[in-house]
Amino acid sequence: MNPFVTHEVFNQPEPLVDYDLFATNRGLQDALRFNAPTLELAPLQALGREVGTAQMQQHARLANVHTPVLHTHDRFGRRIDEVEFHPSYHALMTAAVGAGLHGTPWAEAG
Repeated sequence: MNPFVTHEVFNQPEPLVDYDLFATNRGLQDALRFNAPTLELAPLQALGREVGTAQMQQHARLANVHTPVLHTHDRFGRRIDEVEFHPSYHALMTAAVGAGLHGTPWAEAG
């Protein structure tokens, strides 16, 4: 018997992983059909599957825990104004850019 086991947890749901966040979001789908009826949904469907994975959810958690850090000066006292981001932030941004979300506000009206 493990000396660190205190009790069985039975009143908490299992982690929601490998879950399609687009296919299960009826409100988002309805809003897109109404507001952007000509929008190609395949990239959003792929992104919904990707961000629902355990790995991407872990990246999201880590990116929230490790907020960006502003470095105003280098170790020699020179002004650098550099922002350091956690690697998980970059993983999330890579997924967003891959889905074309980085330019959505400037996309041609549909």
